[in-house]
Amino acid sequence: MQCSEIGAYPRRHAMDTPNSAPSAATTRRRPAALPAIATVLGIALFVFAGNWQHGRMNQKLALRAQLDAAAAAPPVALPVEATWVDWRYRPVVLEGRFDAGRQFLVDNKVEAGRVGFHVITPLLLADGRAVLVDRGFVAAGASRDVLPEAPVPGGTVALRGRINIP
Repeated sequence: MQCSEIGAYPRRHAMDTPNSAPSAATTRRRPAALPAIATVLGIALFVFAGNWQHGRMNQKLALRAQLDAAAAAPPVALPVEATWVDWRYRPVVLEGRFDAGRQFLVDNKVEAGRVGFHVITPLLLADGRAVLVDRGFVAAGASRDVLPEAPVPGGTVALRGRINIP
């Protein structure tokens, strides 16, 4: 079987002639509904994703409004009992002593391109409560085998910070 024209393909059956129409056995038909179903599913997925992103935007706007309102409030003493979600981001003033024996480091933090730790130290209040205080970032050393030093201030300290719920 030879193809004399450029782009011509050999016939599938020896019985086919140039004037004969292809039979059902020689042609392969793709279901017509498949592209329509795929299109409907794709549209549904994109509408769902858009609604999800819109909901996340509203959550972020509400959180930003809460942060702005709390930042404008004057600092107050830490309440004894409170609905802590309502107090999120509120500025507070505390006075107490750091508990150096219970200090810990939160690993895998990056600040200004440096790898290191956040230093978390309990602050013991006069009424017996303890508050975890994030004292900031300390850069990691050359090896992870040796943890960095984060000396704790001695005596009673007065702090101003804001409440956050991890």
